[in-house]
Amino acid sequence: MKVRNLFFILLFAIFMIFFAKPVVSKAALSSSVEVGGGFTSLSLSSPSYTGTLSGIGFLEFNYVLKHNSLSSAFVMHFSELLKSEEVLLPLTRFAAGYRFYPMGFNGTRVILDNGVTGRVWKSTPYVGLDFGLVNISIASFNASVVEVSPRFGVELPLADKLMLHASLVLNAGSSAPSESNRSLTYTGITGTLSLIISNL
Repeated sequence: MKVRNLFFILLFAIFMIFFAKPVVSKAALSSSVEVGGGFTSLSLSSPSYTGTLSGIGFLEFNYVLKHNSLSSAFVMHFSELLKSEEVLLPLTRFAAGYRFYPMGFNGTRVILDNGVTGRVWKSTPYVGLDFGLVNISIASFNASVVEVSPRFGVELPLADKLMLHASLVLNAGSSAPSESNRSLTYTGITGTLSLIISNL
């Protein structure tokens, strides 16, 4: 299980190295980093265990690569639940995702009637979908789960290159069936509030 987590950390690092640098020279692409926290609550179910995993010590980090002309973004995601019912680090998540911004991005350059170039700053909602691997480790249970999660969010401008980001995620995960009664499914909800440093 540790080897699998190491693989996803390595994949995340490769993505950062090869995709973060070229965005400076490509006008159609821009990137941003999101760092924040929030809460999560999951209802766990397996043949040998039923319970709830929840906590407010939830940390999230996202690297977002935006394609300006398509109003779309690709996301590499890492999150960690620090503590739940006296259990330390009970949940770790690595994921990749896609977002669509129906109203476009913040900071988009526009040409006004008098020929002056400006930027548009506004609230920008989005819808997205994340695919990832979640490791759950509690006192009586340990499992790796594949998760598919719809995500809804909005970005609010605070200053140039700085935005406030709020999101709501509907979590749904399932592990492979196991003869040892260690298969696991869950559903739940995660809410986060984070800061965005944009146009890196």
